[in-house]
Amino acid sequence: MLVGKRLLAIKRYDTAADMYSGIGHYEEAARCFIIAEDFDKARDIVKSIQHTEIANKLRVLVENEQTKLLQQRGNIKGMSKVDKNKAINMIVEEGNWIKALDMAKKAGTLSEILLKYTMKLTEEGNFEQAVKMFSLYGSPTEPSFMSIYKTLCVEVLAECKDLEIYDARIMMKNLIEGIYEKKSKIYKEFERYYTILQLLFLKSLCKGKRLTTLYAKISISLLRYTNEHFMKLVSHVNKKVGLIWLLFFLNRYLDLADAIEDPEGGVAALGDTADFEGTDIPVYDIPLPENNFTSENEREKLKDWVLQVSQDRKVEQNFSFCGCENCGSQMYVASLKCFNCNNGYEPCLITGYPVFRKTQVTCSNCYKLANKEDWNQFLAANSACPWCSSIQSQEY
Repeated sequence: MLVGKRLLAIKRYDTAADMYSGIGHYEEAARCFIIAEDFDKARDIVKSIQHTEIANKLRVLVENEQTKLLQQRGNIKGMSKVDKNKAINMIVEEGNWIKALDMAKKAGTLSEILLKYTMKLTEEGNFEQAVKMFSLYGSPTEPSFMSIYKTLCVEVLAECKDLEIYDARIMMKNLIEGIYEKKSKIYKEFERYYTILQLLFLKSLCKGKRLTTLYAKISISLLRYTNEHFMKLVSHVNKKVGLIWLLFFLNRYLDLADAIEDPEGGVAALGDTADFEGTDIPVYDIPLPENNFTSENEREKLKDWVLQVSQDRKVEQNFSFCGCENCGSQMYVASLKCFNCNNGYEPCLITGYPVFRKTQVTCSNCYKLANKEDWNQFLAANSACPWCSSIQSQEY
């Protein structure tokens, strides 16, 4: 209408809107306030309409026009009052992921933004930041996250950096606590990753506290879970811990190192695996990494030390054994299974070694088991259970 257009031209928006409303032209009335950027009054027009179909149509119009205006002006604060999800997407477009995550957490849409960000970080190879995000914002159990968790576990374990281990451990702890079906394949897979990460965390902790015996035991337990890192951990165990039988592992490590350097000739030394029978240490189908974890100079020093100790002390290079509490036969001291009677053992929460009934203690909070000697040694330098962080005391 000509009158309406003239009123709009002189910015008499209220008068124009009243005129249009009075003759039933509600869309034109709403548009008057949209032009004036007075969206509250535009909504009042919508509320006054009794015809549901017309009201719904105009409601969408007002919301779309306001959203478009806020987006054009980058008005995140204003958008958050109208559409929190679109406000979050605007923040994401600015690259402020932390702010977006915090807002999404309050809006109940955290999983969606966390998935986008951690997927982006993983694709970029920023694994440290990805596991940090899961440690801070939780580990959703939706299927879309599972491939990200697996990739992060593999990548973190490939480098074994202390900070990444710490955050990945929290990530996995939160995940397995959130998985409802404890007998599922996915639960068992991630529980295994969590166990490895926890042992690596404890290994680093014991090293810092100079708990050398516990450090060595944990390193040996980790061999149970290794693949391409076979013997890497033991090769770095302090040679002064008093566990002379580590010579056996060091010899195996040096064989592997030779095979890595000379894939054609050195791999022949890996064929004899008879010494590992009766253990739960993997020896078959283990892919070798392209490069050694130690320098040639370090390996030469290891060879010299192994040779010297073997000759000077006449040490028998073999495993340590203990008696199975079920059948009495000798079993590898770090094995969680007796290969004579197939009796299984729970791993010590400190070292990963098998827990025997006569020496077992239990955390009063998480109820995980430990060998008394390892438990007491750990708590002499720490006040809490390393799995549940509850304050615990030594057992006598």
